[in-house]
Amino acid sequence: MTTPENRAEKVVSAIKALLSDSARAHISDAQFEEMTIIVREAICDELNAAADLVEQVAKNLRDTAQESELGL
Repeated sequence: MTTPENRAEKVVSAIKALLSDSARAHISDAQFEEMTIIVREAICDELNAAADLVEQVAKNLRDTAQESELGL
């Protein structure tokens, strides 16, 4: 499974590849590392939001199943 860190590194590498040599020369390695951290945090935020949605769906399914059992 791809980790958020690996995905972030792939995104930043893709961005680097799109930049011209002169543009890349104006961005330090530290700035690219900071960009990787920002992208990783955004990915983690989205994964957490997705997990929250899945938990809510699971709760709703359990509640519906319990209601059905009580109705028998």
